[in-house]
Amino acid sequence: EPKVSSEAAHRQAHRVRSRRSAAPLARAEKHAILVDVNNIRGGLRFDRDVDEMVSCLVRWSMSAVGSPYVILEVDHGPEARTFALAGTRCLVCFAGPKMEAD
Repeated sequence: EPKVSSEAAHRQAHRVRSRRSAAPLARAEKHAILVDVNNIRGGLRFDRDVDEMVSCLVRWSMSAVGSPYVILEVDHGPEARTFALAGTRCLVCFAGPKMEAD
């Protein structure tokens, strides 16, 4: 096994980093939208419960331009936990007991 000097290893690592950083940021294919579910509900005077609001936001996300990933953040919940909703690009994240999504 041939030995590689630390200088040669550094030059190789620099070339790899340079190639990676050369990719323009505009190439990112998707974006994510963070939604505080209870803030939206509050804006609607809490006319909808969390389940109904999540359903509405999932439907909205499926018609959103660019098919973004949507992260629905919910205050409280029995534990801090995240669920991926099958067939969608949505995650529902519960903050956990005595915690807020803010």
